Amino acid sequence: FFFFFEAVKTLSKKILKGELVDGFSVRDVYRNCWSMLATKEEAEAACSELENMNWIRTKTKTFDGRRSQTVYEINHEIKKNLEKRG
Repeated sequence: FFFFFEAVKTLSKKILKGELVDGFSVRDVYRNCWSMLATKEEAEAACSELENMNWIRTKTKTFDGRRSQTVYEINHEIKKNLEKRG
């Protein structure tokens, strides 16, 4: 459980720092080999949890009308709300 929490924490920090932008994919997360996010499974789990927390939302991007990819849009209100608390 601790590792999962750390993965979610790491991913949220990367989003807040702007290291991930709208349209990022799970692959964008794990290819950076960030702490606790170095595998596809770790990245997927962290993205799923942040989606449950309304930090991000899933969107399907289609290429050539056939291939598709799951990407994530960032809820920019989260960052604004955190800055107000600041």
